[in-house]
Amino acid sequence: LCQGKQEPLLYPEKKLKKKKPIRKNFMIIYHQNSRYALSKNSTRLLSGLWAFPQYEAFEIDKKIATNLGGFTHHYTHFTLEATVILLKEENEMSYFSLEEIDNLAMSGADRKALGLLEASLK
Repeated sequence: LCQGKQEPLLYPEKKLKKKKPIRKNFMIIYHQNSRYALSKNSTRLLSGLWAFPQYEAFEIDKKIATNLGGFTHHYTHFTLEATVILLKEENEMSYFSLEEIDNLAMSGADRKALGLLEASLK
């Protein structure tokens, strides 16, 4: 016989799992002459990894921007839902070819964005 049924207050209850928050971001891939902009991440979570810039809000000019699609990536404490935008614009970041990017240390989310980029180029 199960002792927990006779005296349920003596035994701990099952803990409820907290729902992970969802972060919806735009991941922007800036490009110029078949080279793509990346910057070294300085956030605590992904420090030192190369990354495409991310923004919570982004106005899309359809004349110079292309929506490459989206993906979901699960981290320990949150879920990232990203929309990937290819944008022809120059900025102050470092630019790399696709071959160079393959050798850089990047997060799984940035690798997913890179996969969407490579699929769009085929």
